[in-house]
Amino acid sequence: MTAPPAPVVDAWQAALAAEHAAIFGYGTLGPHLPPARVDQARVFERAHRGLRDAVIAQMNAVGVHPVAAQADYPVPFALTTGPRADRYAQRLEEACAAAWRFVVASAAEQSQPLTDLRAFAVGALTASAVRAMQWRELLTPTTPTVAFPGVG
Repeated sequence: MTAPPAPVVDAWQAALAAEHAAIFGYGTLGPHLPPARVDQARVFERAHRGLRDAVIAQMNAVGVHPVAAQADYPVPFALTTGPRADRYAQRLEEACAAAWRFVVASAAEQSQPLTDLRAFAVGALTASAVRAMQWRELLTPTTPTVAFPGVG
């Protein structure tokens, strides 16, 4: 694959930034989660690390300089209870799903669709949507899914 057009690179960089934020966010959750969910959070964090590493390798392969992780990411609310930690994890996954959805759309809009990148982004979107559903199920068991993951 050659370097994609600028709008696609921008979306791709935003998805990488969302992955960096998710890794950081999962790192803050441990002390706030019930012991039964700490292992789940670790598995999800490893998934984001693997995805981040794959994206960085892909970008380097086509000459795109990957956006670096920030030193710190603000947590939107105090993680004082297990449900608040669950909600934060859900939000991290939803942010990643939204970022990957934008990559899917950006890659599809090209005159010569970037099928490899688009397929990769669909997989990343799906994985984040499934993880978000697992967190959402803890908070609202009667409505754990959403019709269009990654959309508003």
